[in-house]
Amino acid sequence: EGLADIAAVPGIDLIYLGMYDISQSVGLSGQLEHPEVLAQLERCLKIIKKSGKLAGTFSRDLTACRAFREMGFEFVAYVADCHGLHEFFADAVRRFQK
Repeated sequence: EGLADIAAVPGIDLIYLGMYDISQSVGLSGQLEHPEVLAQLERCLKIIKKSGKLAGTFSRDLTACRAFREMGFEFVAYVADCHGLHEFFADAVRRFQK
């Protein structure tokens, strides 16, 4: 609700939209690909673009990363650190067990 006011603050260069936060705020926790979540993401992106700030978000897969770039996001984080660490250690355990 306050995104336009946040975007108007001098000195802010980039506004990062948390996909999990958006999904939670529309009652669809963790459903990042749900049409309502994506509609809210696009609504927020328009507000950020109108302010002249850079827009960022998060993606769990490379296909979505490309889609977000095509939507107009300048910054797309790929995979959360906790997921990356989990995958790293899970792979290490798999290799150790061979």
